[in-house]
Amino acid sequence: MDSKEAYLQCLEKLIWALNRLKSEVEPTELGRIAELIVQPMTELVSASRTS
Repeated sequence: MDSKEAYLQCLEKLIWALNRLKSEVEPTELGRIAELIVQPMTELVSASRTS
């Protein structure tokens, strides 16, 4: 899974979770949260490929 695909999947899951919690977050904040979650995940994958 590439980082863009991981970002979109994470964003989808965040939206689902927020709907379940009946919580509201600005779309720009959702994007930032998804980036923060995906960044270390994609760094770990790329690091394991170089080992």
